[in-house]
Amino acid sequence: MIKADRGRRRYVAVETLDGLPASQEDYVQSIMLEAGRRGLRTTKLIQSTGPRGIVRCNEPELERLVDLVNGTAARPAVRSFHSLRTSGTLRTLRERYFPELEGARSGKLR
Repeated sequence: MIKADRGRRRYVAVETLDGLPASQEDYVQSIMLEAGRRGLRTTKLIQSTGPRGIVRCNEPELERLVDLVNGTAARPAVRSFHSLRTSGTLRTLRERYFPELEGARSGKLR
């Protein structure tokens, strides 16, 4: 698919408010299902490690996704998250928030 047809993708680094590791089920229950309810159809969990993860969306949905993530603490019985940073590339977020994974991918030891 051509980028012009699907639009630009944006990536949001998120972290649990309590700093404890989150499971994929936590992301699904806290972010992904609510995103679907709010009409954010392009939202997808890209990766998660420990308390941090990366969520992808299309550019027009970015602001609504960040608002949703930062508002997870207001909903009871759901894991609370906050956004760390947004980027147009996975590389930027991985270098900053997942350095242990980047070193393994490039063959470098850190």
